[in-house]
Amino acid sequence: MKKLFLLIFVIASGCCKERFAGSFLFTDFERNLIPYSTTSEVIFEDQDGNLFTAVTEGVEVTREVQDNCADCCEDIETESIMNDLRFINQRMELTIFLNTTEFSTEFRITYREINEAGDMVTLQDWVQTPDNNIELENQKTDYSGYGFDFSDVIILGDTNDGCNNQKLKTIVFSETNGIELLGFMDDSYLRLVN
Repeated sequence: MKKLFLLIFVIASGCCKERFAGSFLFTDFERNLIPYSTTSEVIFEDQDGNLFTAVTEGVEVTREVQDNCADCCEDIETESIMNDLRFINQRMELTIFLNTTEFSTEFRITYREINEAGDMVTLQDWVQTPDNNIELENQKTDYSGYGFDFSDVIILGDTNDGCNNQKLKTIVFSETNGIELLGFMDDSYLRLVN
């Protein structure tokens, strides 16, 4: 009777042997996409010629093995890269995030505004996730806007459709310089100077 109970328990608990399903790591292009490798200052200029300084603290790269799904008993190895860009005296921050999955690489920039009390008052996620069959490197395009032309850049799209506190309209990103342009809803902008 104990053997029958043990057999029923094992079957009912869904116990399975974990197996490694594979590694989903960055391509060379993706690994080098975020150019802010060390702590540095990045200068932007607005439409009125005012200069704004942002500080980047270099990239943080992690690799981990994680459950692929709760019921499939598979582990996968993934990588992620994260970088923060904080604007001095502007109460504005951006987090650049790149993450591999089993199907593609997600490229995301999160925009935050902070009020005087230190609370986040605006949050927008901007995502460029390529079609499963098209690598991120092949998503580069040319862009013209705000009086500027850019070549071989990635344009990130807003994921906050219908959000009342939406501030940004366009983010232009290049592998060489990082954020090239932040275009705002009121048609103002911040363009990379250095």
